[in-house]
Amino acid sequence: MEPLQLTARAYLIEDDGRLKAWAEKHVRQDRDISWLLMNYCQSTEANSNGHIFSLQDLRTAKDTLLNKPLNMLHQNKYVVGSYVGAELIIPEGTTETAAAKPAFVEALAAFWKSDFPDEFQLVSKAHKEGTLFTSMECVPETLTCSNCNQTSPFKGRQHESYCDHLRDSPIAPKVLNQPHFSAGALQISAPDHPGRTGGIMMAPAEKWGWFNTFGAIGLSRK
Repeated sequence: MEPLQLTARAYLIEDDGRLKAWAEKHVRQDRDISWLLMNYCQSTEANSNGHIFSLQDLRTAKDTLLNKPLNMLHQNKYVVGSYVGAELIIPEGTTETAAAKPAFVEALAAFWKSDFPDEFQLVSKAHKEGTLFTSMECVPETLTCSNCNQTSPFKGRQHESYCDHLRDSPIAPKVLNQPHFSAGALQISAPDHPGRTGGIMMAPAEKWGWFNTFGAIGLSRK
């Protein structure tokens, strides 16, 4: 689905001039840092994991991403940078109740290339090949099933207190209410499937909450 690929992409902005006006105030020249611009998540439409965010929630939730870690492949001890800013991008014609195109949170992160030179080479190569992707990490207060409208306190990926739809399928469509963004991950897609979406990675839900991951191959640190 086209919006999911757009939401997943990440870019090294110093290489291709993708710096946006809102991000300029955060960026500086620093030999230890390279800057990544990414579409972190979108509103109103379900992604490949069934996650839906309301436009109203994203207006405030975007600020929870500030200073959060940027890791590799959702490994919480493999932190390679941090988020320095986020902005809600609302396409023309999109409102709280109608979407011409999904609004999305665009995020800016600092990659610590001096501390992780090998990883930076991989990230830089993936950027040039168009195979660099990002993945959000989020813990909502509650979930609302899109099929039956039942709202339940968030208790992990699946839980006995959820409705039948959410118990039966972890990718059933649901609204993540009052989301709190806790981190983000870098992914590199398989070279024979550039831009492939739909892959899912999950850590223990009681610790991490929801991961929105876009099909990636493993990347291990030497």
